Amino acid sequence: MKNTDFDHFKIVKKIFLFVPEIYDPDIQLAKFKSLYRSNPKGLNLESVDNNYLLDRNFPRPQHILRSRLTYEVSIVGLLWKVEPSDCLKYAKYNKGFCAGIQGDTLFWQEKRKELPDHARLNSFSTNSQLMAVFRPVDGEPGEEPYYLDIVSLQGLSEVNDYFLFYKEKKQ
Repeated sequence: MKNTDFDHFKIVKKIFLFVPEIYDPDIQLAKFKSLYRSNPKGLNLESVDNNYLLDRNFPRPQHILRSRLTYEVSIVGLLWKVEPSDCLKYAKYNKGFCAGIQGDTLFWQEKRKELPDHARLNSFSTNSQLMAVFRPVDGEPGEEPYYLDIVSLQGLSEVNDYFLFYKEKKQ
């Protein structure tokens, strides 16, 4: 695959994410939901049906983050409409992987301030027909700045659409 096949992607930032020892991908969503329901900290979960944001609805991604390791995370912007499968191919081309909603919720907890302003972060994996979208709110002052939506897997087309891919940092 030629690099020109990926002209519609732009890596806007690379950062490092350390995965804490307590991270467990099998219960990450339950912990995430509990954390943000009790103390929103900039994320409004009211738009998420409690029946969707469950660990069982998001099978373990093909690649998972492992605790006590550091990953280089690439924040990738989209320049025009693509399918999630194109994003997965781009990550693989760059020797990386998408960590699904389990990994991306950890990123959100630890590093969300690293995202570009008004970014829509899309989270998906090869094993799920659902995707999560962290979308900014353009509303009244005092509202939470982001909502989390769970939607059917679909194309990504917004100007401010981004996704993440991960690479294990070499020691």
